[in-house]
Amino acid sequence: DAKGAVALLIPSVTAGSAPDSYLTLARAQQELGQQEEAIQTLVRGMQAHQDSENIAAALLEQLKHLPDDVEKRKQECDAIRPVVRAGDILAACLYSAGRKLQDLGKSGEAAAIYKEAVAASDAGPAKRPDELSRILFDYAYAIDAPASIEEALKLNERNLDLRLRTFGRDSNERAEALVQRGRLQTDAERYDDAIREFSSALDVYGSRTKGRDFALAENYLAGVLRREGQVEQAREKQLEALSILGKQSDTWEAATVLTGLATVSEAEGRYHESESYARQAVDIMAAVVGSWHLEPTNYDNYSKSELGTSIQQLAGALRDEGRFADAVEQDAKAADLLAAVHARATAAALGPIEDSGTAYLYWGHYAQAERTFRDALDRLDKRDK
Repeated sequence: DAKGAVALLIPSVTAGSAPDSYLTLARAQQELGQQEEAIQTLVRGMQAHQDSENIAAALLEQLKHLPDDVEKRKQECDAIRPVVRAGDILAACLYSAGRKLQDLGKSGEAAAIYKEAVAASDAGPAKRPDELSRILFDYAYAIDAPASIEEALKLNERNLDLRLRTFGRDSNERAEALVQRGRLQTDAERYDDAIREFSSALDVYGSRTKGRDFALAENYLAGVLRREGQVEQAREKQLEALSILGKQSDTWEAATVLTGLATVSEAEGRYHESESYARQAVDIMAAVVGSWHLEPTNYDNYSKSELGTSIQQLAGALRDEGRFADAVEQDAKAADLLAAVHARATAAALGPIEDSGTAYLYWGHYAQAERTFRDALDRLDKRDK
């Protein structure tokens, strides 16, 4: 058994042992849940056998299962740094720490570690372009902010080229990077460019079975079409996306599409319909967020952000219907949720506060509207200082 194998192998695995001995010991330790010990065994194996592809591959895989504690992940990276110095293994270790920080909503800290991971990968032999591609992808999203949009686009451009050479023009990996580029161009308000990128991604996804990835790309495209005033085309895209998701109608993907449909309905003046779509989205996303304690995933903060956006859209529909008290109540919920996920003075966190001020204004509560708008301005001032 694994426990017996570990007891037997620990004394016998020394600097002169063959690569298979290190691998066997690490596998036994992993079976016993001794993740850190398994990593240490593989690091010692790398010290003894620098050119062993099997040990390197096993270490890379093991680094994907580091403890949730960010500091422990950083400590593991520091432990292997003297052994590997640079290259895919150190980059993968750093990526795991950055990924955890990003999951916690600490995008700035994550970006700094991703930058170090890219440098480590560039300094070593380029043996695993797929690992570098993952880092570049998350790095671009980590720095996706108005002041850094050009840098994010450059990272995405490098990744697109890498994925083209590694996976091919018609690969899902390249399509995923095209979708990311479309989202970055949307954030930069370059809507024609965004439409082109999303359409290119849809061409790739559509050449196979239209599934989840196709539906999400279509939903993102619909969002840009709505901004460009092409509301009916946006509705058609989102209804098709919802139809494609089909049995996945209780997922965050479906909730995202429903929120988009609520936005389109609002733009068309269909306020009751907008409220209905928004409530469906809120119910689904609340259930998704509430399930994290059962099945933790990397989408925790993302889904909380989407829930906040859905609630904000619901508030907008209620405001349009003249139900101002209900709108203000929902805006407050959205503001609290988005502020917990994003920095308190980001556009995402301030949006519901500004919407609440608008609701008070339409409601005729001018003094409260002024106080609410001043609150938003004060937060912006603090951010800019």
